[in-house]
Amino acid sequence: TSKKFHAYFDEGKVIPNKTLFSICSPDSAFLMGLLMSKLAHFVFAWTFPSYGIPVFGGRMQFQKRILGEFLIPEASAPQQTEISSLAQECTKAASSDNTRELTKLELNLDKAVYRLYDLTSAEIKNLEETLVFKNRKQDEL
Repeated sequence: TSKKFHAYFDEGKVIPNKTLFSICSPDSAFLMGLLMSKLAHFVFAWTFPSYGIPVFGGRMQFQKRILGEFLIPEASAPQQTEISSLAQECTKAASSDNTRELTKLELNLDKAVYRLYDLTSAEIKNLEETLVFKNRKQDEL
């Protein structure tokens, strides 16, 4: 169980000490970008069984079956390239502890994922306000 879903691109250097789901994909960076997004976190927080309500600080119980049901829309080549590139740049910024750059890149990644899923501004606002509320509640715990 965890409070947040973590997605990593492994180049053979990661030794997990928790439950691990491996996903093999021809475009791992694209898939990682989707899984790193606020949209994925929002969906998982409301989809996976949990101990307590995830948006109120509960812990999600990740399950292979549910993870496999995460819908991925057909993406054009430019969309795939944009999301893949942003995911790889996020990974580099995170590994160099460049918080300011990481925040900017994550914002751009989220916007690219929102466009891919064709979310309306109202849907984005709802999703982001819910996650802000959730993060505030977790900080209080």
